[in-house]
Amino acid sequence: MRITQSHEPIRLQLLVEGTLSGAWVEELEKCWLDAKQTLNGEEVRVELSSVSYIDDRGRLLLARMFRDGVQLRATGVMSQGIIDEIAAQNDSPNGLHKY
Repeated sequence: MRITQSHEPIRLQLLVEGTLSGAWVEELEKCWLDAKQTLNGEEVRVELSSVSYIDDRGRLLLARMFRDGVQLRATGVMSQGIIDEIAAQNDSPNGLHKY
């Protein structure tokens, strides 16, 4: 698993690669919360296109992030399906990007 941060003009992107499970869920949460403290109105996007597996704790974290306004993005069927479920459960397409 690897998490790479990149700053774009209007957003911070967290590129997640590998599996979002076990201890890696806490690592993504830590990266997100740390980044949140230093943002000056920037959006946060989590790119999940290189994620091969997301466990239940990973899903819960992504749902929490989504509710907090984080944009979730994916191209893979599994990851996009999870994003769609999260958006449907929260009755709002805000932050949801399909590519």
